[in-house]
Amino acid sequence: MACEPSFARYLEGLAPDQGLLTSVVVEGEIRFGIARLAAGRRKSTLASALGRVLPTLKSILVVNRSTAQTYAALKHSMEHTGLPMGENDLWIAATAVEHAVVLVTRDQHFQMIPGLQVEDWTSSGEGP
Repeated sequence: MACEPSFARYLEGLAPDQGLLTSVVVEGEIRFGIARLAAGRRKSTLASALGRVLPTLKSILVVNRSTAQTYAALKHSMEHTGLPMGENDLWIAATAVEHAVVLVTRDQHFQMIPGLQVEDWTSSGEGP
């Protein structure tokens, strides 16, 4: 979220012609995470940050039939190699692979997905 200082630095390091994208799955996970928090300052701060970030995104990528085909291939590949992943993470990865975009995350398990370009936003203060 943008309220994390290291992510805020990452965003500041993006070139003007670069735009952030997200998927409907990521947005759903973030909204769920905020919804399950108890009322208070943290929930309010995160909800406010989400409200500021969403309008700045270049696009929100949807899940479609092509995404479903990519998801199925990735899930089969991961299970075949003995590295199953959570369903939402696979949908997120499939969306990124389908659109040939870099997945910006600090979750290292995405590194195992074939064909997925991953950048860890905590490893530097600069954008891609």
